[in-house]
Amino acid sequence: MKDFEFDAILKGMKDKYFEISGVRVTEASDVGIRFRVIAFMFSEVIKKLEESRKGMCLQTAGSKHLDALGEIFGFARVEQKAKGKLRFFRAKVVTEKVKVLKGTLVMAQGQEMLRVVTTKEQEFEEGDLTIDIEAQAEACGEEYNLASGKLNTLCNEIDGVVGVTNVDAFEGGKAEEDDESFRKRFVDGINEVMKAKGEGNV
Repeated sequence: MKDFEFDAILKGMKDKYFEISGVRVTEASDVGIRFRVIAFMFSEVIKKLEESRKGMCLQTAGSKHLDALGEIFGFARVEQKAKGKLRFFRAKVVTEKVKVLKGTLVMAQGQEMLRVVTTKEQEFEEGDLTIDIEAQAEACGEEYNLASGKLNTLCNEIDGVVGVTNVDAFEGGKAEEDDESFRKRFVDGINEVMKAKGEGNV
């Protein structure tokens, strides 16, 4: 690619001009300035073409380009939100109906960024002082695999609800794969398909 960088392109243009005209181009001359502009534009176009080429190649694609290739072949980065159940407590003496809505946020005390959210709506039945509701982490990541009792703070008060906790640990949280991990799994998956078809590896 060095042959297509700005300095190399400019030198090639100057050399060719001298070969044809016998005149050396100086940087301050009108022709020299034009050559510098043209060489810069060419080098930028070539950079964009090279980026596009890398983006279309599985071995060199990264970030959004790698995701786009994965989508074509049915592969996606592994990421997962931790899941578990939250136990909500209501006051012993309650006459009105008490309901916990879907989307209720609960956090780990002192760790405001670690929040989970209920995935369904549920109402306390008559006589019930507790209900268990399924919930999942607000984001992906292993840090949301929180031990029993860690989730104990309502982000917003709920009339009739006096407390919340997770009796069991939240599990299954995984961070999104980085480019190299995803690429390896992607390549291995394609190779398995090609092997099954009796074809060579990628």
